[in-house]
Amino acid sequence: MNNLFLYFIFAFIALDILVVVIVFVKRSRKKMSKGDLEFISDKWTYINQIVNSNPSKAVIDADKLIDFVLQRKKFSGSFSDKLKASGNLFSDLNSLWSAHKLRNRIAHEFSEINVNEIKSALRAYHRALKDLNVL
Repeated sequence: MNNLFLYFIFAFIALDILVVVIVFVKRSRKKMSKGDLEFISDKWTYINQIVNSNPSKAVIDADKLIDFVLQRKKFSGSFSDKLKASGNLFSDLNSLWSAHKLRNRIAHEFSEINVNEIKSALRAYHRALKDLNVL
């Protein structure tokens, strides 16, 4: 009987430790504050407002917004590093990479950007924000 009681106590303590670890892991995945969520929503609204008048700025701002969210979710490094580390969070990572490459073309080259490329990139950024549960 004495050994049975010790096994019960050990099992109870092990279960408690498991619950604490699970809660800690879930909380360590940074949830966005209400202020951050409002900022993201406002910024996305702004991006949609400027897309026709300044499509290049819309893409650059959308890229920065994804970077902001990933940083808030505790991913570090360059944007590429963050995408590599967080890739499993996205339903269409390839489209997000394509959108980021378009952003780089806009920022570093003076070539003509196709309207369809802009629309595709913004759809990818929008999908990514939904995948990250911030829109």
